[in-house]
Amino acid sequence: MNVKKHLILLMMSCCGLVWADQPPPPDEGGQRTQIRAAQLYGWRPIDGEHLLLWTGKEEVWRLSVAPSCPSLNRARNIVVTADRRHIKVGRDRVQIDDQECLIRELAFPEVPDNKKRPVPKKGYVATLSVVESVPETKPTPTQKGPK
Repeated sequence: MNVKKHLILLMMSCCGLVWADQPPPPDEGGQRTQIRAAQLYGWRPIDGEHLLLWTGKEEVWRLSVAPSCPSLNRARNIVVTADRRHIKVGRDRVQIDDQECLIRELAFPEVPDNKKRPVPKKGYVATLSVVESVPETKPTPTQKGPK
């Protein structure tokens, strides 16, 4: 019986059905260097350096900005810049009135198991400002014609 059990486990592991000895999958809550966003569904301030931004009805990201944006706690409307619908760390910004704060970190928010998922704050509007970057073009050599 013991041999039969070991053979079954061996067959299951060969088929990929037993994962006990395999390393855990990479953490999905890790930081990102960029995220894709076709539209924004709202936002919620956390403090002067962090906010939650919804890029889908249930897709939320925690953004860290620098320098500190004290007006995050008072603002209701923000603009987030994006390069061809990609919000990128170190390039794009959160704009509040006349203040701009560089996005320095993008990550999934950590939500404890005993807490509800956060929702956008009512009346808080986030607008995506998409800038289509122009690819660099190399100068073409001038053609010399017959003299």
